Amino acid sequence: AMDLAGAFNKFYKSVPVIGSDKEDLRLLIVDEARITIKNSLELMGIDAPESMWAAHFHPLIFFNANL
Repeated sequence: AMDLAGAFNKFYKSVPVIGSDKEDLRLLIVDEARITIKNSLELMGIDAPESMWAAHFHPLIFFNANL
């Protein structure tokens, strides 16, 4: 979980997400990382903060990702 969180942090700091020409795909990456980190924490018996679980959007619904 720590490695994934670190890798995601590095990605998010170095790659533009909002406003990028690849915004749809990058929003999917953000959402999948959020879910994976939350699930990893749960497997270790650690509750994820509600703000982490309650996404303000769901890219599969609001965006048409060009994978």
